[in-house]
Amino acid sequence: MEKQIDYLRFEDSVREALIQYEKPNLPSFYKKKGVKNTVRSIQRMPNMGRNSALWVANRYAIWLPSFFRFIIRGKVNDRGDLGFHLLWDKKPMLQLTQIPDRSDQQRQLFYITGGWLVKRLDYGWLEFREVLDSRYIISAIHEFVPRLPWFLYINTQAKMHLWVMNRFKRYLEKKAVV
Repeated sequence: MEKQIDYLRFEDSVREALIQYEKPNLPSFYKKKGVKNTVRSIQRMPNMGRNSALWVANRYAIWLPSFFRFIIRGKVNDRGDLGFHLLWDKKPMLQLTQIPDRSDQQRQLFYITGGWLVKRLDYGWLEFREVLDSRYIISAIHEFVPRLPWFLYINTQAKMHLWVMNRFKRYLEKKAVV
């Protein structure tokens, strides 16, 4: 005697799959009234060396101060938090606090927690993530709120950020060849 298989209807199988789907752990930030002009900047960089996101985040912390060695110094504390300072300034331009419970080898996350370039210290984050079988690294800033007025930001700091990330991309490409 053949055993009959009871198949689920398409709608039921989708519902079942969605019930079992775990929501990702997102930051505990909440969109507050009056918050506008938040920045989301995403760059995809080839990962020819198939390096981990952890490796890329560590290289960024080393590379940025060395690339701007006459202007910027970087500080990394024992927890992996990053601070970028102008050489003559004690207050950081940007302070990034690692999110250890949401970071791993393939994904490194940092809250943007300080610096004079930042308006909201409880809102944005920086992410380095391996994608497409580690063939690429995504570098992304999410929900960053700049201190500069929006018109100035998009014509200065935003363009500078893109330029810097393009230089970092070239650096990673050279590292892969060596």
